[in-house]
Amino acid sequence: AMASGAVVGAVAAGLYSGINSFLDAAAFATLVFAPAALPLDVGIQHALLGYMLMQFVVTRMSAAKNMITPVSYEVIPFLAKFAAFISKTVAEEGRPSSEALSTVLVGSSLVSVAAAALFACASLLPVQGGVAKMLPPPMQAGLFASIG
Repeated sequence: AMASGAVVGAVAAGLYSGINSFLDAAAFATLVFAPAALPLDVGIQHALLGYMLMQFVVTRMSAAKNMITPVSYEVIPFLAKFAAFISKTVAEEGRPSSEALSTVLVGSSLVSVAAAALFACASLLPVQGGVAKMLPPPMQAGLFASIG
């Protein structure tokens, strides 16, 4: 059984993580799906499902038992251009917009899988002194600033 203070902390962390996840998903959908005239609700669901899968896999395959971490924002500009290009192409060819939606969803998923594969490969590298030494100083500063 958890002490009452631990329960309050767990509830607060869960609320924060849930609100943060939803706001991140809404931002993703607004930046990627809205300009491409794709449904925002599907974009939010897609982002939340991806976040949930990432959390599940990381906590099952690592020593981390729980996580409060935001998503990665670096790929959003690329995905926004990708979604706009796909939507424009599908519309110009007179094909149904569902083709654009499915293509963007698969493309976004493939980017996530590729990133996971790169991280898995990087985790296998025999690095003496930590991975941080492999990163250029500006990236180290950004990484450590986001960690807090």
